[in-house]
This record gives sequence, C-alpha cells and structure tokens, in this order.
Amino acid sequence: MATENKTTHAIKTRVQEGAEKHETALIIIWDDATAERTFASRGAIIAAQSIMRATGDIPAQYEVKISELAKRERGGFGMKPTAENAKRLLGKLPNDQYATALRELGISERDVTRMVAARVQPAPVLAAKVATKK
Repeated sequence: MATENKTTHAIKTRVQEGAEKHETALIIIWDDATAERTFASRGAIIAAQSIMRATGDIPAQYEVKISELAKRERGGFGMKPTAENAKRLLGKLPNDQYATALRELGISERDVTRMVAARVQPAPVLAAKVATKK
C-alpha cells in the first residue's frame, strides 16, 4: 500500500456555547484528489456567499482565488480594502455610527450632517394593529 499523505491539525472544540474547550489532534488523510477538489469547492462556495452577504452585492458572476480564501481572518473572510467595499460597509451602519465613522475620517461636521440627511432610509416598519375587545 502506498504511503498516505496526512496532515495533523490541533483543534479546539466545545460541545455547546460557553462549555469547556477540548483539544483534538485531527488527522486528515488526503487520499483522493477528486474528493479534495469537491470538498474544497464546497468551502469556496460558502466563503464566496459569506463575502457577498457582507458586501450586500450579489453579482451574476464572481471569481475567487483559493489562495485568497485561504487567508481567512478571524471572524470571517477579509474583504480587500477598496473604496467600493468601504462604501458598502459604511452603508450598512445606522445613522449615528455612520456619522461617527465620517467624523473619524476627518469629514467636517457640516458635511457629516449633510451626508447623513442625504442617505436613503429604509421604509419604516409599521406596527401591526392590535385588535382590542370592547
């Protein structure tokens, strides 16, 4: 039998949130190149969907490099620091946090007030009428 290609990873796992972490030496046996690619594809799909949700943009076509996805950051996948990504992330902030971020970027108070006022606001959620017995 040929020598199997194995990698060992130290992982910490909890049975449930807040429980004690237990360490395990996870041994992965890389025995089938086709299966490896299929499994990696699943992870790439999940990562790409995560990035799309974070940016709020779902394009008709999206290209990712496995080498970029492998650079996963703690808490999620990093987005490239571009003006477009910054705009998308700022757009998701509530008005008070949006204004604070603009001030921290050095925008004048007058411009901050104007920019917050010019934002497209989501439609208000109307409270459902509650029927009362008379």
